[in-house]
Amino acid sequence: METNFNRIEGHKNIIYFFLSILILSIISCHQSTKIKNKKWLDQDVLVSDFMEATNYYYMYDSTNVKIGSMIFGSYFEDGLFIARDTSQFDDGSVYETAEFQIDTSNMRMRKIRTDFIFGGFGELNISLNNVNEKVVGTYKTKRDTVVNIKNIDSTYKYDAFRGELYMLLNTLNLKKGDSLLLDVFVSGSLDISKAVITSLGKDMVSVPYFDNEQLCDKLKITSDGKMPDNIIWISKKEPRRMLKMHVPMRKLDLKLVNIK
Repeated sequence: METNFNRIEGHKNIIYFFLSILILSIISCHQSTKIKNKKWLDQDVLVSDFMEATNYYYMYDSTNVKIGSMIFGSYFEDGLFIARDTSQFDDGSVYETAEFQIDTSNMRMRKIRTDFIFGGFGELNISLNNVNEKVVGTYKTKRDTVVNIKNIDSTYKYDAFRGELYMLLNTLNLKKGDSLLLDVFVSGSLDISKAVITSLGKDMVSVPYFDNEQLCDKLKITSDGKMPDNIIWISKKEPRRMLKMHVPMRKLDLKLVNIK
């Protein structure tokens, strides 16, 4: 039987994973001013000006029972796309706040700030900057009264930050069967994961926000185990956003429930 500690650790990984991918739900809102064509992961992408928005998601277990929620807002300012998230599990085991910043001049993550509280007895605080392809910042853990702070100033060989990856997924134009192989920097573990993004083609999906099924691009992300595998449904209708995400390992779904 899973211990409370292992359950909370599992919840932490899910929350961190979810908050990273939610940013893609905002990024393709089209306005009159366009950001020029960009190269990202050696793919041509066109990113529109970003719109201020707030998206609401629920997390469901394998029996479709709600177990958590997220409120996610973002805005575009001075060439940066800034996203803020508040997430929690309904049982109180994990509470998280985060901020991500992407520099639209080079389509790369600039800053990550993430704070977790685990059931009142543990904390994780991650503060990292991407400085000339060096990862600089602090990684702080607290368990009961024991605090451990790790100063980070290292060069990693990677194609994208994990958060950057999910923030820009819906700018890609992949056809069914297309694949991208990536080395991904996972800030939650300070490690590199080898990942593959594969297009599974088009699919219809149901989420609470819409009354009927929506046509989506279906993407599968697989890794070497250093970050969760998942399947993501991105709406074909503009503004393109993530409608649903499935995590096979945890048998969990994330679904859009509201937009403001």
